[in-house]
Amino acid sequence: KWLGGRAKLSQTQTDFANEVKNLGLERGLENSKARHKTIKQFYAEIEKPTPKLKEKKYEIQPINYDLLPKMGLFQTTNSFNAQLKSAYEIIHSNYENQVLELKVEHQKQLKATVTSYETKLVESRLNAEKLINENQRLKSDNKLIRQDFEKKIELLESENERDKAKLIHNNSMRLKEFESFSEFKKVDPHAFQRLEIDVINAVDQRKNAREAERKAEAERHYKEQERLENERRAALQKKVDQHREWVAERAIERKEGAFAHDLKVVSANSENQSEKAAIADILAFRKSEKPVLQNQHFEYRLQQIRTGDLSRLDEFKHAINWAAEGGVVETIYRIGMDKNVDWDNDGRAGREVFYLFENISNVVEQQLEKTKYSEVEKIKKLADFGDFVREKTDLLYSDYLQTRLKPLYEREQQSKEHLEAMRKIDPNYMKGNSYSEPEQQKPKGNDFSM
Repeated sequence: KWLGGRAKLSQTQTDFANEVKNLGLERGLENSKARHKTIKQFYAEIEKPTPKLKEKKYEIQPINYDLLPKMGLFQTTNSFNAQLKSAYEIIHSNYENQVLELKVEHQKQLKATVTSYETKLVESRLNAEKLINENQRLKSDNKLIRQDFEKKIELLESENERDKAKLIHNNSMRLKEFESFSEFKKVDPHAFQRLEIDVINAVDQRKNAREAERKAEAERHYKEQERLENERRAALQKKVDQHREWVAERAIERKEGAFAHDLKVVSANSENQSEKAAIADILAFRKSEKPVLQNQHFEYRLQQIRTGDLSRLDEFKHAINWAAEGGVVETIYRIGMDKNVDWDNDGRAGREVFYLFENISNVVEQQLEKTKYSEVEKIKKLADFGDFVREKTDLLYSDYLQTRLKPLYEREQQSKEHLEAMRKIDPNYMKGNSYSEPEQQKPKGNDFSM
């Protein structure tokens, strides 16, 4: 441990190897799991007796005597001898072929075995040379490291001696000073007492100055930390306020945004009184408070948004897009709201669909109000979905204006113009029956009263 431990020794070997690299010495593999093997142990393994080859028995197919010919009843001796000779030649040829095949196979096995042992022998020689070189290198490294350690130990010992001598010298000087003070105290006790008081005061003043400086530094540090914390809190509060303003502006933009502005421009430039009246009607309706209307097709999806589950917003978008692509009346029938609509309300029938769509926007805005400014991903998803719902709602408002309100006000304008034209001909035409003129009360009495 006094040498610095395993890590320090390993680093020392690395540093030393870097210093003697120009001499052709290389550092051993760091953190190697290998264990040192002596030359004696290595050669003992090499000189082990070579294992003998396993004895292999070769089998030759026996003679099949059924292949030998048999002499026929009317066969001559010469012809049988010739046939028998031919059969023996075939058997001899088969034996020679079997022996040749066994010889070739034996030579192949022998060659493979010899090649394998030669390869192992070459590898063993190479390993032996590597081990010899490694052993020599380790011996050299060990010698150099030992010398380096001895030098370092000598240096530490010399430094220790110097420190010891210095300490002895300082102690002797202090002792001399103490002896001088003791002598001074004996010579002039009153002067020594005044000097002692001055020394104590000086030390106390120094201590007080250091303490005051430390407190001042601590106070500066505390104020700096307080300032940074206040700035951080102010920055966070600014982001929170900006987020709240942004959410509030979205709610205002939904009711009085670009769509309402465009309608106001159209109304200002139009000379058609029925169109002006229809636009004024729909603008007032957009700004008005609307009752909450629930729908079985949308309610469970809205409940998911209320609970913070935004994983199925794309499905909700597809459902809204499908429902609103055909206009107000088609939307009412597609989402099953026809029973909620007051169809007797002339041209204003169908406004109930906006209660539903405005409620969806309100739910989205409520969820945006609950979010923190740091929830970037959630805010983006809700804002994108809210913009989509507002776009579809504005399209339905536009369709409602063109297909329901404008025709309504045009019919009323035409009826009014027709009534005025007829009254120019007959001042008493439709008096008391007009929607714009209530029936006048007849005076009491009979028709002959004066």
